[in-house]
Amino acid sequence: MDQRKTGGGIRLGVLVLAASAAFPGVWALFWPHSFFADFPGLGQHWVAQIPPYNEHLVRDVGSFYVGFAALMGIAALTGDKRVIRISLFTWLVFSIPHLVWHSQNMTGSGGIARWGSVVALGSGVVLALLLLLVVRRR
Repeated sequence: MDQRKTGGGIRLGVLVLAASAAFPGVWALFWPHSFFADFPGLGQHWVAQIPPYNEHLVRDVGSFYVGFAALMGIAALTGDKRVIRISLFTWLVFSIPHLVWHSQNMTGSGGIARWGSVVALGSGVVLALLLLLVVRRR
């Protein structure tokens, strides 16, 4: 199998994770009240279902996500397998507890909010696990 093609696929997957972190990260960091009231958009209000609003906390969450986006972006741009492995592992350390919490604590939320968040967060976990397995085998 062509190594460059495989590396490109892994890099693309890592860039997808970077984008999935950048979207909520930039929104929460620079427009915290809008993030609280309107995330994820399209008429949904997932974060506002768990009040109260706390600007400091929302901006911190945004900063964490932007940090992950930067790490994933660097990993994808360099293609360095060690950096990719480290970035995927740290993403999983964050994402698995985040997924578990949302799957167990959104009982007051409507079906779209609960399952939408679980599917969105779960797909990030699955993608990171698959990428990590592929990178480990190479």
